[in-house]
Amino acid sequence: MFPTEDEAFVKYSITYPEIRGKTGFSKVFNGFYSLMSKRFEEFAKTKLFKESKRFKSINGNGFVPFGAVLKYVCAYNHKDILSVVTDAFVFCGEGKQESKRMAQNWDTVTGRLLLYDDFFEQGEEKDILMGIKNEARLREETMLSKFKEGYEKKLKKSFSKNDFYLTPKGYGFFYPQGLLSEAPQPDVFFLLGYKGKGKYDPYKEI
Repeated sequence: MFPTEDEAFVKYSITYPEIRGKTGFSKVFNGFYSLMSKRFEEFAKTKLFKESKRFKSINGNGFVPFGAVLKYVCAYNHKDILSVVTDAFVFCGEGKQESKRMAQNWDTVTGRLLLYDDFFEQGEEKDILMGIKNEARLREETMLSKFKEGYEKKLKKSFSKNDFYLTPKGYGFFYPQGLLSEAPQPDVFFLLGYKGKGKYDPYKEI
């Protein structure tokens, strides 16, 4: 909560992963997420704080403190590959909410962040997009999801190669909140059983 005295203008909650140890991969990993959390906290205490004060001065009574949440999920940890999903949420005046999803896929041996090109070869994007479109159509047909008109064009146009993470069953490619549907969280499409042709094959023995 910020400020800690008098009336609060911003409430924030931050959680981030940490690996025991102070050398090698743990040092790189812990430093990465520690810095991310500090930058998010600084955002809550400066930019978001100033915006909340401005909002209250305009709206007066009935003010509700703004909010900021940073949290993570360990989606995959196997065969020297660790996949972490990080979600940032910002809550501001009149019930407005914004979110940002990020994913970090780590090589725990080298300490390097792995990218799309580490898992897939050139030309695989066509097959990946086909898999995403097939899943989207199935969701629509079974009424599991309701997408906006023209969503299929957005699937291709807004496809971001590095917006993916690993799960025990397959890759999960995600799109920003509000782009394809009115869902309050990002839309995720799972390529179950798909094995990329790149150097890293986490599903070789699965």
